[in-house]
Amino acid sequence: MRMRMLVLAALCLAVTVTAEGGSDDVSQLIDRALTAHGGAERLAQPRAYSVVVEMTSKSKRSPVGASSKATHYFQPPNLYRLEEDTVRGGRPSKYIEVYAGTRGWSKRDAVLQVMAPKTVAQPPDVEQGFGYKFVTVLRDHNYTASALGTSRVGSTTAFGVKVARPVGRGGGSEERRLFFDQETNLLVKSELHAHMTTGGELYSEQTWADWKMIDGIAVPHRVTQAIRDAGSTTHERVFTNFKFADKLDPKLFERP
Repeated sequence: MRMRMLVLAALCLAVTVTAEGGSDDVSQLIDRALTAHGGAERLAQPRAYSVVVEMTSKSKRSPVGASSKATHYFQPPNLYRLEEDTVRGGRPSKYIEVYAGTRGWSKRDAVLQVMAPKTVAQPPDVEQGFGYKFVTVLRDHNYTASALGTSRVGSTTAFGVKVARPVGRGGGSEERRLFFDQETNLLVKSELHAHMTTGGELYSEQTWADWKMIDGIAVPHRVTQAIRDAGSTTHERVFTNFKFADKLDPKLFERP
């Protein structure tokens, strides 16, 4: 599942804040969290990077699950390559996906397809959705933020921040709750509560662990997502070989 691109420029705009203890309290919590993750200015900078992601997905229908290993390459603003090896039901498969400006291709097991312009216009959210920029939602001016107080996340004492926004014109809404280690100020858990304009609801939660500082930015290396649906789906992602780069090899973004 991929989240779509959010407006990262919102980092530079003021966020609407409310809290039981006053707006200054939640502003200070947001500052603490962003500083621990590298600082708002550094997080906002467009950075090229590559990372290897090993993912295991399970559900009630597929308790054995599926596993994959993928390498992601991202060169802002719109160059992206995915190389993925998947095993599902004991059958291996290889998949490549490339976005290069106004062009895009996918290739599964040597079968090449040219992406439709509509698909190319909506590339994967590889920055915010990946993880190290996830916390930038705290400064997104589309959301209203409030403090949640302290709570326990496993054995960790955490402070929480809720950000919420309306979605669509039919009364839909989206609420995200982020919980940060009281001592390190790093993200340990996030929750998504969404009410669809069609009347449906979506709930998922993610745990964030194994943070490593890379070039002054905190990067998570183990993220587990549980989706509360009929299938009770879970995805666990382990990140390795994360590297920032000034510029990636242009050949990576050519037709595969």
